[in-house]
Amino acid sequence: MADPSPEVLISHIASSINSIRAGSGGVLLPQYRPYKIAENFKVLEALFPKRIDLGIGSSPGGSADTRLALTDDVRKSLNEFPR
Repeated sequence: MADPSPEVLISHIASSINSIRAGSGGVLLPQYRPYKIAENFKVLEALFPKRIDLGIGSSPGGSADTRLALTDDVRKSLNEFPR
C-alpha cells in the first residue's frame, strides 16, 4: 500500500495488532531527510519493541521535475544515498 506518511500508517497498524511485525516496503530517501526517518522509526521501535521494520529505497521516484518539487529543488546525486 502506498502512503505519503508511512510512519503514521505503521503506528496505526502496529497498534491494531499484537504479534506480527509492521513496517515500510521502502521509504524513498530522496523524498525525506535520512535523520528524520531514523528518528521516526526509532520512536516506533520504542512504542512497539521488536515489531517495526524499515525498508529504504534510493529510487528517485518519478520524473526529474517531480523529484525537484518533492525535495524543494535540492539536487542530490544518487551516489550520496549510501552515505
